[in-house]
Amino acid sequence: MEIKQLLEMPIDYRTGGFALTCKTIKKRWQIDNLWVHQVVLTDTTGDILADIVRNSNIPFNRGSSIWIIACEIQPTETGKKLFVHEWKQESITEPPDRLSWAKEEEMGIIAGKVRHGLVCAYLQSGTEPEKDEIRKWMRFIITGE
Repeated sequence: MEIKQLLEMPIDYRTGGFALTCKTIKKRWQIDNLWVHQVVLTDTTGDILADIVRNSNIPFNRGSSIWIIACEIQPTETGKKLFVHEWKQESITEPPDRLSWAKEEEMGIIAGKVRHGLVCAYLQSGTEPEKDEIRKWMRFIITGE
């Protein structure tokens, strides 16, 4: 179901069984032991305001996909909104090539931090850091070899 179709539905209409993307996190408040998160949901046909009932105060992430299981159309001062009773957040998995790229990037960050620490240690000791010596210590610190 698309947002365009949701906006054409009458007030109090109940529906579900579709996914939308969280565009903006507006606010959240607590009622008894439940939290209500107000977000703007989006798809290719438009945006719609939504109040989503949640057990925790942990905010939604922008760009996350939310599977709407049960909701109803409610009126607002400027139009309509969804009141979402049941939902689940779609799990996001990265493709394998993205994971390997992230691992390479992580190793580059680690190597840079180790190199920085070694150069600082050399400079503090009053010794001129030599590239070969730095590389030897980096290999030992990162790999244990």
